[in-house]
Amino acid sequence: MKLTGPHTGALVVVEGPDGLGKTTLCRDLVQMLQSMGLSCIGTAEPSQSPIGQLAKARLKTRGFAPLVEAAIDAECFCGDMIHHNAAVIQPGVARGEIIICDRYDLSPLVYQFAQGLPQMYLLYKQRALVNLGLIQEPDLTLLLTGSVALSVQRLTARNHTADDFETANFLARVHDAYRAVPTLLAHRRIVQVSAEATPAQVLSSALGIVTKQLGLAGSDGR
Repeated sequence: MKLTGPHTGALVVVEGPDGLGKTTLCRDLVQMLQSMGLSCIGTAEPSQSPIGQLAKARLKTRGFAPLVEAAIDAECFCGDMIHHNAAVIQPGVARGEIIICDRYDLSPLVYQFAQGLPQMYLLYKQRALVNLGLIQEPDLTLLLTGSVALSVQRLTARNHTADDFETANFLARVHDAYRAVPTLLAHRRIVQVSAEATPAQVLSSALGIVTKQLGLAGSDGR
């Protein structure tokens, strides 16, 4: 199906706990939307910027008290979001592109809360950045859902050294925090997508949500 007519840019974010297939879904969504005639690019956080790579590297190096580490992580991820917006997201949306982002503002809200920071503190920081125009609120967030067991199973199958965010106990806290997000951010356009299905089924569901929520009308009128 080829899309017709002018379409403004949009930021679509794919969120959810580790191991539920966010990266695969983002890649497949970009390919499908491009094949439908849309200008679409994929990106991710932590980004490839120096501050994004610092945030990622810190996951393997812990030396301070847990709350101190959480506060440093929050600053790194917020800084990366600001840089990512200035360099990639906001210019892309202004050009009329659909940006598909693997993780964004919900990840620091959930993960640093799971590390011990107050959720209202994290929300206040992000709201201030939005009000200053330093970060863009997503037009649509796809929230992948699934069991803790599924996360653990898939992460174990990757056969890599797990970081502090990938232990079973921490993942359970992350899953709980993500489940509360749609209520916590009821004003946002957040749509849950089950990751328990096959990748093809997840993609089909996500693609239907994106085209409907963004009002992307097809040449056949659907």
